[in-house]
Amino acid sequence: MTNREIDICVCTFRRPHIVQTLNSLAAMNTNADWSLRAIVADNDEIPSTKETIEAVAKNFPFPLIYIHAPARNISIARNACLDNAKAPLVAFIDDDEIVDESWLIEIVKRLDETKADAVIGPVKAIYEDNCPDWVRKGDYLSREAVYVNGEICTGYTANVLFDQTSMPFKGQRFLIELGQTGGEDSAFLKSAYQKGAKIEYAPNALITEVIPDERTKFMWLARRRFREGQTHGMMMNESSANGFFSLFKNIVKAAGKSLVCFAIAPFFIFKRHKFNFWIFRGCMHAGAVSYLFGRPTLILYGQQNNSTAKG
Repeated sequence: MTNREIDICVCTFRRPHIVQTLNSLAAMNTNADWSLRAIVADNDEIPSTKETIEAVAKNFPFPLIYIHAPARNISIARNACLDNAKAPLVAFIDDDEIVDESWLIEIVKRLDETKADAVIGPVKAIYEDNCPDWVRKGDYLSREAVYVNGEICTGYTANVLFDQTSMPFKGQRFLIELGQTGGEDSAFLKSAYQKGAKIEYAPNALITEVIPDERTKFMWLARRRFREGQTHGMMMNESSANGFFSLFKNIVKAAGKSLVCFAIAPFFIFKRHKFNFWIFRGCMHAGAVSYLFGRPTLILYGQQNNSTAKG
């Protein structure tokens, strides 16, 4: 691999786990010729994580930068990271994750092999002891690449590396209006894809994420999928021609998919993880219909009772 300059960005909001996340970055394998920096953007109204990050930075193996990016809008924090990122290559991970020792080597290797503009890697959900069995079996919160006609059209920032000097990413920023609803990362990568970005997948660039019990509840998962559908509806609308006919066609398409999913679900009434899979999928398409009808997008993040403002 050639010499690399890489900035690794982490956005945080009142989450103590950020220390474990940073410790995993400190312990990962890297190339001795690489120049690395870590950037932590604190999305709280007050710089609540500043002292913690500065304490970790004293013994960190490469520069660790703290920036204060208020308040409770993850897009503000992500854009602050981009504004402070000087390296050509920029990575994003979340503050509740642990990177595998070979994560950075594997994701950079895949970028070089494929000549891609961006690479996403898998995020493996680790469920706590009280997690319902149907959630474990369904594994609804792990993430991996989704291919459409053989291409990756969007993705997530829970495990991503991209070249911000490539034309599709130059000047690219996260949408502020999606900073509390979520979906800002999907829209960011979708926009780059529409500008010609090649997005690839690095299956060996593993990151794990411990899922708190409150995110394994049926209603939380259903609301999340509905909100994901609203983001999908937004992207459908943007990629379609203007006019009533195009809007009507998208509504009919999404509504039809939603009804099909809900109709399939009862066939799995005795296999709850499969039953809920189809219910959640129906909720996603219903969310798309909701957006296309102009309904407000659900706000899932940045609220007082949430531990992070995460997309």
